[in-house]
Amino acid sequence: VKVAPGHAAIWTNDAQVAHSPWDFKIEFGQLEEADLEKIVVTKAVTLCLSPVFALRLLNVLRENLQNYENTFGPIPVPRG
Repeated sequence: VKVAPGHAAIWTNDAQVAHSPWDFKIEFGQLEEADLEKIVVTKAVTLCLSPVFALRLLNVLRENLQNYENTFGPIPVPRG
């Protein structure tokens, strides 16, 4: 991934969501799963967004996932 100067990119394989009447908080993290009984978040980024923007983000993600599946086929989701 090419990142503009002053910006950072991290790989994320976990997201935790919390909300209040005023905002949504999404913490994206990178989990270390070497020991399944002890999962460690090695990096994290927390976004705070308004409910309106959270809904817009949901719609943009839904649209892009649909476009991805139309191009590459269904995304397999492992069980467990």
